[in-house]
Amino acid sequence: MKDKRGFMPFSLAGFFLLMLVLAMVAYTTWSRHQLATNTIEDVTCESLLTTAAGVQSDLQHIARYATYRALWEVCENADNYDNDDSRENMIECLAAKYFMDYAVAMQQAYKQVDARVELEFQNPPSFESSPSSDLFLDQPKTHENLSSFYLHQAENGYALMEVRLQKQTRIRVSSWDNRIKLALPCENFNVFIDCRYFLLQERMDKFIRQFDDIRSSWKWAEYAVAWGEALAGRLELSESCSKTLFNLAWANHELKTFGSADYPAVAMRLAGLDMGALAGLISGAAIRVKPFCVNDVQVMIRYVDGGIQDLDGIRAELMDVNKCVEYAINEAQENSSLENVQLKLGSAIGSVDRILEKVQEVQQQFQQLLDYIASKRGSDILMLRLYNGLTSSDKNYPPPARRISVGIEGVESKLLELKGQIETFAQLIQSSNGLENLGNSISQLYNHVVASVHDLLAEPMPKYTESYEEYPDPSTYALENDPSPTPRNARIYIMEPNDGTIGTLDATLKDVKTSLERMEDVATDVELEQGGLVGAEIDGELTQALLGGLDMQSEQHAEFDREQLYELLPPKPIRPQPGISVFDELDIGDVRYKRVDPCGRLCGASAPPTPIPLWFIDVTLYWAQWEVTLELENKPIERIFDFPNQTIPRSPLDGDEFGLAKIHKALGYRYELPRKSFSFTLVIISPQYFNIDAND
Repeated sequence: MKDKRGFMPFSLAGFFLLMLVLAMVAYTTWSRHQLATNTIEDVTCESLLTTAAGVQSDLQHIARYATYRALWEVCENADNYDNDDSRENMIECLAAKYFMDYAVAMQQAYKQVDARVELEFQNPPSFESSPSSDLFLDQPKTHENLSSFYLHQAENGYALMEVRLQKQTRIRVSSWDNRIKLALPCENFNVFIDCRYFLLQERMDKFIRQFDDIRSSWKWAEYAVAWGEALAGRLELSESCSKTLFNLAWANHELKTFGSADYPAVAMRLAGLDMGALAGLISGAAIRVKPFCVNDVQVMIRYVDGGIQDLDGIRAELMDVNKCVEYAINEAQENSSLENVQLKLGSAIGSVDRILEKVQEVQQQFQQLLDYIASKRGSDILMLRLYNGLTSSDKNYPPPARRISVGIEGVESKLLELKGQIETFAQLIQSSNGLENLGNSISQLYNHVVASVHDLLAEPMPKYTESYEEYPDPSTYALENDPSPTPRNARIYIMEPNDGTIGTLDATLKDVKTSLERMEDVATDVELEQGGLVGAEIDGELTQALLGGLDMQSEQHAEFDREQLYELLPPKPIRPQPGISVFDELDIGDVRYKRVDPCGRLCGASAPPTPIPLWFIDVTLYWAQWEVTLELENKPIERIFDFPNQTIPRSPLDGDEFGLAKIHKALGYRYELPRKSFSFTLVIISPQYFNIDAND
């Protein structure tokens, strides 16, 4: 019998093989199923992550639009805020509020369009109306429920909004069969705002900070026109001209600050005004608004002072001559040493020689004064008048230069005579054997020296007197003072050489100095009044824009409010950089001219100018003064637009918030200025007479 241990039937082996094959097939099928399932889940997860990224991107979009809206609303009323910080804080608060409004609306939209997507906020706030600054200041809990917005300045004046979302803000997404659900935290993000809010704010701050430059520029232009008219012989104060100059000054300030101006509006405003001022200011001619310079007058006074100081030295030398002669005579009467007497007489002669040199220095100082004035008289009317007044005269007395020359001639003659007497006595002593026989000569010399010195130093007596009236000048004038003139007497001390003494020369020079000092006071007062003036010449680019704008038809687009038209179609900036369009609303009302110089107060607005006689230099200045005031009908409005970046979606017209159409507008920064009145003092002082026409 055969051994069958370890034997497996073929049927059983076949069964096991079959089961193994089935198991392998089942495993392969399951593996493929698992692979397919995992692939589907991976794709689903990636799809959900992409959806979540899209939601995150949508949040950035609504943050940008919320910032656009906040910027527009705050910039429309930029003057309502105390400073830049409060304005920026309000932008941040409004943007946060509008962001939550948009986010809640987006949350509802996702529920209706795609139920798989859900935005989850932690206790979102509700607003019944647009927020105010009080809301954000007085309700701290609202802050906690809002996302945080932080406005930052980016390069070139653009804005960057940093958005910090609420804690526990999540994006929930699920697959269609709800097998896969993701809850992802929303990430904080930054949004670049493609409009130059910070540039507009900085330029408007500069415009307001330097706002008084408008008044200064207008003042300069009024001075330039008035001074030119005064030199031409007729000064007319015109309300139309003043309005033109003020409009130009305003536009010039806009151009300097913004690189452009509201040239279409300026051109239309100028169309009905006096354009002669515009033509004068764009001619390129240099306009001088000062009749004289304080420095020039001070130089002239120094020359006169030099002569007066020389005369003071001459007085001291003459007293020394008197003392030396007196000492010599006393020595001679006491029969003292002959050498001592001669020594003292020699000292006296030396003093007379020094006096003669100083007298020549007085002549030279006055001649230097004349030369200085002559060097300035070429194109200077006042210097020409001053030179003629000092060197020529059609009166009954010689001019100052001639009086000084004649006086010096007389003084030199008397000094030479005095020197001759002393030298004669000195020679007499030298030729004599002693002093015993010179008694009469000694007495004669003493009497002559005393008389000569007394004559040279005597108080001057006038040879001619003339009466005139003197009004107060700008340096001493006050509106509360009596404007009536004061009677004065002018005295002439030198008519011929015999009148020449140290006293008459001194009095003549001091009279000239008095007139020059009064001129200095007037010049100083005028320079102080005109201090800080800026040039009135219009920029060439503005000139071209204005002259081009004068041909515009004011009826064009009359159906639109001009400010709304500028929102839709801001005018092209004059300068490409920084690229800012300008709108202004400027309604000039009355211009008042109050005449306040003495003749004007006494005789009315058309009275002749008040004379300022500088009698001793034969020059008369003519002075007129006004308080000029310009009033605006309403508070002026200044609005600037970011012309290159027309990116903010808005309704075409204000108040059409329910319209579906949206267009992209440039951000406008609007400021209502509080100042409605502008004034300055117009002081015109001319070396020649002019008429005043105040009929405008």
